[in-house]
Amino acid sequence: MRILILLMLILMTACAGPATPIPPGAQPPTPPPPAAPVITQADQAVVAAQQKFPELKDIKKTPPGTIGASTNITVLDQSDGWNIVFWQGSGDCPAGCINHHFWYVTVAKDGAITLAGEYAREFDGRSNTFITRGAPLWGIPRQ
Repeated sequence: MRILILLMLILMTACAGPATPIPPGAQPPTPPPPAAPVITQADQAVVAAQQKFPELKDIKKTPPGTIGASTNITVLDQSDGWNIVFWQGSGDCPAGCINHHFWYVTVAKDGAITLAGEYAREFDGRSNTFITRGAPLWGIPRQ
């Protein structure tokens, strides 16, 4: 008999619902977003930036001394993370590329990722001139 009463109390408690009722039309509280992962290495920072900004996913680090490269990644260490420059070139890259596009991304060790800016210098055949957008950051490219 005691077991039956105990089972009934357990069932009644389980079926009682939330301790604080939600008013009609109100939304239940939204759980907080998951914490950003802690980033401890520059390679992790590069991957995290490429995941956040899909336009950077095909840009790869070029080994030193490579001739004709059309992409590169430069990592600048900072005390709280990294400044990362993604570069993509096009147009006669064996001769040094005619067009250049740079993306400047900051990645903090706490997982915060920000696009700090862009700089592009591209040839416009119609006007026979170079068009620039944005401004270089962090000394890349050297002016």
